[in-house]
Amino acid sequence: MRNRAYITCKRPRKRVKTLIIKEKENCMDVITFVKDRTLVKDRENLEKTRNTVLRHLEYGDPLVPKFEEKIMKFARRYDMTRAEVLASIMSDRVAATAFAKSASRQRIAEKSQFDYLRDVRGLNVEKLKQIGPDCIRLRSGELEFGTMRSPTSTKSLDGKYKNDYIFVKWTDGYGGGQDYAGVDAFRFLKQAAKYVKTHDDNIRFVAVLDGPYFIKHWSTFAEYRTDRVMVETSDTYRKPGRRPLVVNVNTVKSYKTKAV
Repeated sequence: MRNRAYITCKRPRKRVKTLIIKEKENCMDVITFVKDRTLVKDRENLEKTRNTVLRHLEYGDPLVPKFEEKIMKFARRYDMTRAEVLASIMSDRVAATAFAKSASRQRIAEKSQFDYLRDVRGLNVEKLKQIGPDCIRLRSGELEFGTMRSPTSTKSLDGKYKNDYIFVKWTDGYGGGQDYAGVDAFRFLKQAAKYVKTHDDNIRFVAVLDGPYFIKHWSTFAEYRTDRVMVETSDTYRKPGRRPLVVNVNTVKSYKTKAV
């Protein structure tokens, strides 16, 4: 049988054969998993952009207004014609990257976190609605359904697993945008702490925080841990006997994206 190996262990009067299923994805952590998925999506977006231009030039398929506007802005800025810009997209893949969508703007990382929890960790976390009457937020220490976001509320909660409401966030790198993601996480943890203080039930709140930014600032977020407010990574959530460690930021350099 493919992708299987056997380990034979010696015991008195008995030989025990243990079956080990080897799966490629189980050999990687969430950071490698997300970065690989993001890399693949960026490459797919690049080829999609070039194929769109090819169909436009060969078959006259119209470009979507947003793409057309981006091309014209680029042409005006660099004193080029529209035809020159289209030709450069087809002839130069480097030039085409300026017009391809970035995977980071498509929430690929957050989607990959859910995939990792399901496919690698075996946790079938339910995705919650982000807008509309079924979205769930925390405000003033209460769960609210179908409300709009406000300065005093959390963003919509991302997932649910058994009695756990889950906030999922990935942040790669450092800067203003990353700090804003950190603020979202802090708001969730503070609102969760208010809820558990006034509600004696079995609901737990879990912040699943992945990426180099959260590794660097882990100890700050971990201060909010209680028995019902959890701060985890996709690798440690629901894993018995394991808790996330405070990792030195230099460790992040060891996480490298493998070529795809």
